[in-house]
Amino acid sequence: MHKVFTADNFVQLDQIRAYLIEHGIDCMHKGESSIGSGAAGGEVPPIAIKNELHVFHEQDAQRAKQLIQEFLQAETKRSDWVCAECGEKIEKQFSQCWNCGFEHN
Repeated sequence: MHKVFTADNFVQLDQIRAYLIEHGIDCMHKGESSIGSGAAGGEVPPIAIKNELHVFHEQDAQRAKQLIQEFLQAETKRSDWVCAECGEKIEKQFSQCWNCGFEHN
């Protein structure tokens, strides 16, 4: 496995992982299997896990890094939007209207 990214938080890492998988790159959150409900269950709490994304194949590492940069650049350009169907104001991290289900591209 080859580390391609360290995220600020688990949510960001999961979004990027989904983006890479969508583009045909096999990857995983290293340490994800350790995440559980907390110390009471014997698992490691999510806050203690490093948010590292790894690809399985070395030949995918460079492409993965390029895709991650594209994802991060697009993320900073996004802004809140208004649904064209119902007029609801939607926060930038969402691509679908919570009120009517309209898909924003």
